[in-house]
Amino acid sequence: MKCFNCGKEIEDEYFKCLDNFMQTQYFEYEDERDNIFCSKECFCDFLELEEIESDDDEL
Repeated sequence: MKCFNCGKEIEDEYFKCLDNFMQTQYFEYEDERDNIFCSKECFCDFLELEEIESDDDEL
């Protein structure tokens, strides 16, 4: 198995998205190889999730 985002070979533990909506939108249902990630960070990179610090002026 390989991480879908970075291609790293996965030997033991891995991460999967279990959210039904996201599975239907981002991953093929028949082939679960595109829903395997080596880390939480790789999953966040795949979804382009980024932490942003808010300024008090913006709220």
